[in-house]
Amino acid sequence: MEYAGGLVVNFELYLILALSLNLLVGYAGVVSLCHAAFYGVGAYAAALLMLRVGWSFGPAVLGAAALTTLLGVLVALPSLRLRGDYFIIATVALQAIVYRALYNLESVTRGPLGLPGIPPPRVAGVSVPPESLRFVGLATLCALGVTLVLARLGASPFGRVLRAIRDDEAALESLGRSAAAFKLRAFLVGSACAAVAGALLAARLGTLEPGAFTIAESTLVLTALIVGGVGNVAGPVVGAAIVALLPEVLRWLGGGAAAAGEVRQIVFGLALVYLLRRRPQGVAGVYRVE
Repeated sequence: MEYAGGLVVNFELYLILALSLNLLVGYAGVVSLCHAAFYGVGAYAAALLMLRVGWSFGPAVLGAAALTTLLGVLVALPSLRLRGDYFIIATVALQAIVYRALYNLESVTRGPLGLPGIPPPRVAGVSVPPESLRFVGLATLCALGVTLVLARLGASPFGRVLRAIRDDEAALESLGRSAAAFKLRAFLVGSACAAVAGALLAARLGTLEPGAFTIAESTLVLTALIVGGVGNVAGPVVGAAIVALLPEVLRWLGGGAAAAGEVRQIVFGLALVYLLRRRPQGVAGVYRVE
């Protein structure tokens, strides 16, 4: 049961990441390669608030989300003035900066030594060990909450404006709407949701190290989103399921854990090339990523 619960939690972590990135890629048409940076900042912020400040899990999640939102503001304000490939390069630069900061700020993050001793969450005074069914329930509640919020946003006037930006930004600007302002809001919501996934990861593992938040992780989330499909909720669900289950399928077929990780990258690369040629909107998406 612990193995199955771990798979469920892993799926839910990637679901939150894919859904939050989908707000940018699928709705606003803005491709970002720095989502693992927000994921990592959220994870370390929540862990440090629980370890060194003594906050419980709920306030730590809110504090982590607030910090990543602030980081999103600092990044998005100058970066959203850029378009297309230039914006993507700016997000890659942010990802590199955040990774090096997590790696080198040893007085705060312990750098390559890792940050151990993260306590299990406590909800309403009840301990939620990461190997328990209670933790699966906690992760499920977080994933459902993020899914409902982002689905509601996508169907709201805010979501319709984001789709208008994606389809024809100049036409939207001609109607007196600021595309940059709406992109900024999408960036902030997406970064805050990524922090929720980061806090859950910190609580689940009990220790953190910077290698979990490299550009490879950002690329994996983006690839999963494109393979699953963008512009709706179903696409991120499919992409997250593939990310979570594919390594287990590869192990079951006879590969070890290390081999499964490497083969997963090959399989995703081949799937991405095939889908971009044959079905650019992804398995369950409604919007073609250009």
